Amino acid sequence: NTLKSIISGQQLLVPLIILNNAAIGLVTSLFLKSMNSILKTFASALELFFTSILAWLIFSIPISGSTCLAIIIVSTAVYLYSTNPVVNLPKTSVEEEPTVIETITTSKN
Repeated sequence: NTLKSIISGQQLLVPLIILNNAAIGLVTSLFLKSMNSILKTFASALELFFTSILAWLIFSIPISGSTCLAIIIVSTAVYLYSTNPVVNLPKTSVEEEPTVIETITTSKN
């Protein structure tokens, strides 16, 4: 019964929303697989930032004080990170510990 109501013409918006969110998830995963963990965290924070702004612009959903504070914190963090980003250098080789060779001399008496 629920599946019929979702597929029906009256609820056409529901499958479109599902397809939209699936597409967003796929595109996000393509971008995030090439980033390090810090950039992934910033990408998630920026996604929430843009979601709240777009929800306000498109749907007139009010932005609360805590959301404004979060937007300010995220914006400041992104600015600070962009001024001095972390660069992960690839490892060129595995460093081995030096080996010590002992020489044993025997004296003949």
